[in-house]
Amino acid sequence: MTPRTAQFAVLLATAFPTGAFGAQGSPFGSHTFLPTSGPYGRINSGDVNRDGNLDLVVLGQTILPSQVQSNQTLLGNGIGGFVAAAPQLAGPNEPWPVDWDADGGLDFVSAGGGTMAIALGTATGQFASGGTLAVPFSFAARESAGDLNGDGVTDLLHSGYLTAELYVTDGSTASTTAIPGVTGGHGLIADYDLDGDLDVLCTTWNSILALKQISPGSFQLGNSSPGASGPLFTSPGPIVIGKADGNATIDLIHLPPMSPVMGLLLGAASGAFTPTAYNLTASNPLLGVNPLPGAIADVTGDGLGDLLSFGGATIHVRSSVSPGVWGSAQPLNAPANVTNLAVADYNSDGLLDLAAGLAGSSFAALYLNLLGTPAGTSTFGTGTPGCNGTQGLSAMSIPKLGNARFGLQTTQTPSQSLGLLILCDVASIPGADPFGIGLLLHVAPQLSTTIVALDAPSDVFGLSTVALPIPNNAGLLGLTFNAETIWPWQPCSPSPFKLSSSKALSFTVTP
Repeated sequence: MTPRTAQFAVLLATAFPTGAFGAQGSPFGSHTFLPTSGPYGRINSGDVNRDGNLDLVVLGQTILPSQVQSNQTLLGNGIGGFVAAAPQLAGPNEPWPVDWDADGGLDFVSAGGGTMAIALGTATGQFASGGTLAVPFSFAARESAGDLNGDGVTDLLHSGYLTAELYVTDGSTASTTAIPGVTGGHGLIADYDLDGDLDVLCTTWNSILALKQISPGSFQLGNSSPGASGPLFTSPGPIVIGKADGNATIDLIHLPPMSPVMGLLLGAASGAFTPTAYNLTASNPLLGVNPLPGAIADVTGDGLGDLLSFGGATIHVRSSVSPGVWGSAQPLNAPANVTNLAVADYNSDGLLDLAAGLAGSSFAALYLNLLGTPAGTSTFGTGTPGCNGTQGLSAMSIPKLGNARFGLQTTQTPSQSLGLLILCDVASIPGADPFGIGLLLHVAPQLSTTIVALDAPSDVFGLSTVALPIPNNAGLLGLTFNAETIWPWQPCSPSPFKLSSSKALSFTVTP
């Protein structure tokens, strides 16, 4: 490694500076129609047929649990194109995505009338029956999934307006554990205190309840956030989780039905949440008919979560202005009333795209991120896909001298994992497996004189951001670096050693 490169490498791991960020507006253009045999109501994404590309699943939506519905898979090609597979039967109510059989693929569970149906994804893009479970009857039932007790089998949180119960299952039978203090609401499973164990979060009629996992499968009521401000908790409403303020902890949005005030609750490593009344009816309303928050996701690539909401046939994007603060709404027109949003990197370019489910429509809508590749950078190769499809790699800004905000972002990584970022001065455009481990690399460390290896941590949503601030050192001007990230996976096997690699990115330091 040359002295000037060594200086660059030392400064690579510096964290992004804090302070105000410039609002960038919406990065999306007009929608692309995705024809289905419809009508359908909701949409979700995942690699259903395990070909290394993200697919979309459009889901039937019914009113009565006794009604029959169907779902349909739109098979992705990894570059933003989709082909519809044959429709098939789903469960008795609105399906929710899980990895029920712990194979890394997308499955669905659907509860209604005291029965939960399980649909297992297959390599053909179809779904096979995984049996049923008996569950309590609940209005507006929803499920959240994760391996709560560390046995390698998916557990379920079944919740609704009448009850919220925790199911720890061995895959065929379920034992039921009531959640203390929960009289009705919506629940989610995630690692809210970032200790490596999954926890449970529920809304009730007057508070957010955070249940901390203290031992495998055992929970205690931890920090709660009572609704002292009143309008935040007029009734249990939808929860949307994400990273609003740019740090590692999970934040959430809670919007009671028909409420004029949305609650933004900023998370802490303790598992507690600090509620903030985010009034969206005055200068910054949630626009549209019966508006709902859809997602918190970094669609502008600045390291902060942007707010996506929808109401009627309009989607609104509010880009981050500063940590936990959003700018004005940028509208996206939809071809029908929007029911939900699915955010992922559908064309594998390292930028988050948007898919919208449409009420009673024979189409879904796809919005590709148009931010593009910054000047001085280019992407190449395919890498070895992971369990969530091909992993895109993008630069967050122009690689110019003195740019303290330069960094790289990898999409579709394993949740809450540690990957490896490799920088080399020699690239392998077609890709090679220099170590003989079944992993395609587009950087060539064995041929390079400059090699830099850095930790690449991912967040709970499978997005990895590595800060690479470029010092104002004229010796770096004109140097070209080639970057790629490598990731471990469980339980799927993208390669013999359960490793995946991202696409590669080349950047040249400019004035």
